[in-house]
Amino acid sequence: MRNVWSVTGAVAIVCASVTGCTVPRQDQRDGTAMWSNTEASYAIPFQVGVVTDTRGLNDIGTHDDSVAGLQRSELAFDCTGGVIQSHTTADYVPNVNAYAKQGYQLIVADGKSLQPAVATISRKHPRTNFLILGAEATASKNVAGAVFKTEEGAYA
Repeated sequence: MRNVWSVTGAVAIVCASVTGCTVPRQDQRDGTAMWSNTEASYAIPFQVGVVTDTRGLNDIGTHDDSVAGLQRSELAFDCTGGVIQSHTTADYVPNVNAYAKQGYQLIVADGKSLQPAVATISRKHPRTNFLILGAEATASKNVAGAVFKTEEGAYA
């Protein structure tokens, strides 16, 4: 139960940090805001990268849910994002590192098998936040884990 609250707190902090980096657009100030992802006005663009394990996309499971969540976040928070599919386990470190080197603020590693790659890259990029789906929390300050019960894995 304690881990659920830890993950919930970590996600809330990430969402709050996204909100805190924004400058309201004109349509938000005058009350005519619509759900659109055009002309975002950020002091710092917030970027979220998703790296899949070797199962790839179209798994009708967590990877598809991660991409759907990223797309919803792009609309709701005017952030930008990307998805990299790992084809072999040798792709894990380079794929995670690619987003870190590009300055992405949050990298979501979709699969517990990415945990060693995240551990390696997170030490080199302490100002980047990492979330490992399917793994317990780690001792690193910039790495959080999110584990769901099978029946709770994909809230829409």
